[in-house]
Amino acid sequence: MNLLDLISQRRSVRNYLDKHISDEDLRTILEAGRLAPSWMNVQSWKFILVKSQENKDLLSELSIGQQQVKNAQALIVCVADVNAWEEAKKWGYEIDSDENLLSTYNLDSKWD
Repeated sequence: MNLLDLISQRRSVRNYLDKHISDEDLRTILEAGRLAPSWMNVQSWKFILVKSQENKDLLSELSIGQQQVKNAQALIVCVADVNAWEEAKKWGYEIDSDENLLSTYNLDSKWD
């Protein structure tokens, strides 16, 4: 099966098995995210592993009461590091703001 087939057949899962996820498997998942490529290796993301029920309950409440957030055995929360673009400045790239950088590329025009 090729990558496009895998992507087109993906589905969202909101009901989970009551099955333990090993710390080794969680580390592997986090390592895969950590190794994902980013522009200039800026890695503008941080991953937070959440296993405590108290924190999952809070995150569920903050995500409009989504039960799957509360009921998952573990959550991996991905947050943006808005200061990560400072790394690009160290390499001599002139970036006025993240908004400026993101607005310089118009996806619609690529396909015209």
